Amino acid sequence: MSQTDKFESRPEATTQTRWIFLLLGVQPMTKNSTITEKRISAVMYLICRSLLAFIIIPANIQLFWFERLEIKLAYFGPLGTAMACALKYFAIISRRDDITNCIQQIEEDWCQSKNKDSLEIMKQHTRQGRRITTFCGSVMYTGGILHQIMMPFLPGSVVSIFSNSTKRLLVYPMSEIILDDQVTPTYEILYIIHIVAGIVVCTIALASCHLAILFVTHTSSLTEIMTLKLENLMTAQGEVKQNLCMSEVIDINHKIIKFSHTVEICLREICLISILEALYVICLAEYYALLTWNHNETFGAIIYLILLQGFVGSFFIFCHVGEIMKEQVCSLFIHCQ
Repeated sequence: MSQTDKFESRPEATTQTRWIFLLLGVQPMTKNSTITEKRISAVMYLICRSLLAFIIIPANIQLFWFERLEIKLAYFGPLGTAMACALKYFAIISRRDDITNCIQQIEEDWCQSKNKDSLEIMKQHTRQGRRITTFCGSVMYTGGILHQIMMPFLPGSVVSIFSNSTKRLLVYPMSEIILDDQVTPTYEILYIIHIVAGIVVCTIALASCHLAILFVTHTSSLTEIMTLKLENLMTAQGEVKQNLCMSEVIDINHKIIKFSHTVEICLREICLISILEALYVICLAEYYALLTWNHNETFGAIIYLILLQGFVGSFFIFCHVGEIMKEQVCSLFIHCQ
């Protein structure tokens, strides 16, 4: 099978998308979705919603009963992140039809692109997007899962610094009204559930970043292809060839406008939640890192700095999206002149 045939049968541009959203239980958004994928998606959807509810509702109830502000601040970080990711999760679900249209448009553009230069441009932007997604995922999962695993046992965690009791700690506080989390094996079961819930939270954060990366890289590839078509139009000889080039330019311009409008609708709530979350968590992560550093807990400070790097990267991606789009429009304007 040739490279082009591979892209036509299952576009490489949406491979990461399929896996990420399958883990979140969001119904497969591509035409090639199998029955097995749809069944797995339904099960994962139920699991993800249950896990988010299981950590957020009891934690908020218990947070209300904490008297010391320091303890509340210690839990504000992980709980606030979980709540923000839950909002992003429901935003993705509510915009599922629009996201599906965008992803299917990407796959159709891959299948319809027969020109060698156009395919090469799309491959280049796809590889770039996959590298950025991989980097974001590695940072988010490393910092997030390390925090979920180590925080209850880490002497340098913020909760253990402020908590003077001998109680066994959890990443998300469990309401004593609902369940006694200190007995065995209840504590061990809750500890494992919280780690799995942390993986879900990291996956939601990655999914929101991945959508922005996927859509912007595809828009950039379409814009670059349109620039190429404009150059061909200016050098075209003969009326027939000029009309053909003009029709190609009009067609791809229509695609860019339609795709960009749908992307704006898809990412509106997700971008807003992500930027507010990043600002909130960046402040808390810096506070946690400085606090643990002042208590000479180097390993705890390193974990919080890794988390800080992940959220700074997420914040940068969403802010950089608009800048990339502006540069592409300026580039097109220059070529049109």
